[in-house]
Amino acid sequence: MFFFSQNHSLSDANYLPLIFDKLGFLSCFLHQNSDLESFILFNPILLNMLPESSKIRKEILLRELQLPESATATRMSLLRWIALSLGLISPGESRLILLDVLDALFYFYFKGEQPTSKEILDYVKKRNPNVSEKSVFYHLNRLKENGLIISKDRKYTFNIPSDLPSGLSLGSYLQALYQKRCHDVLENVKEVVDTLGKRYE
Repeated sequence: MFFFSQNHSLSDANYLPLIFDKLGFLSCFLHQNSDLESFILFNPILLNMLPESSKIRKEILLRELQLPESATATRMSLLRWIALSLGLISPGESRLILLDVLDALFYFYFKGEQPTSKEILDYVKKRNPNVSEKSVFYHLNRLKENGLIISKDRKYTFNIPSDLPSGLSLGSYLQALYQKRCHDVLENVKEVVDTLGKRYE
């Protein structure tokens, strides 16, 4: 399983002051005082106050799954395998609305159409008549925040990288999308590790 967070480069925060309002007295630059840095980094209470969540742009969860015959038996089993692999659902999750929304998005994509939310809702209702409009909107927004889909002029489609040639398979487009996102994350990791190495010199 791979779990990535797309963070800003450290170069954006070399001189970021860490101000802890809860304590009311601590305002410092970590790079100016190694003893204070150690005190903060090894103090769980202070560490929990670091503004890390505000630095997260997106999170990428990828799972390396086996592909048994049972996963390819039906369209829904394939959709579930894709959703698990891309971290869209959790193992053992029984809620199927996200899979229904994915099913609609794939259906319209392979028909060459970009559906509206109303068309997606109507499609999902054929399989799940009791689904609410609010629930479908929620999962569409989740997929947008995840970066898998985009919306334009109130129509939805998969987030296909604009620098790729037309005519490729959807699988190739999505592979390129996630490779680019992982590459950006790992470039930041490389920069941080190299920066860390200088602290040991």
